[in-house]
Amino acid sequence: MSFRKPIVTLAGAAALTAILAPAAAAHAAADWRYVAEYRSVTACRSVGQSLVAQHRAREYRCENTYTESGTPVLDLYVR
Repeated sequence: MSFRKPIVTLAGAAALTAILAPAAAAHAAADWRYVAEYRSVTACRSVGQSLVAQHRAREYRCENTYTESGTPVLDLYVR
């Protein structure tokens, strides 16, 4: 009987994680705000770091993307 308690505990923790993880991920993804488009990594990082230093954002990220003409650029997002 002593082996049932840890198994039930682990099963309950796994079920709770399966329920809460997608909700937390959706919330985290929803609060990123698009700022601008940059042609270089240096420019994107510089502006992102500046916004964080000025306390206008908590963090930033630069994502690779393409313009309509197919030119590679970086989108700056902050939260």
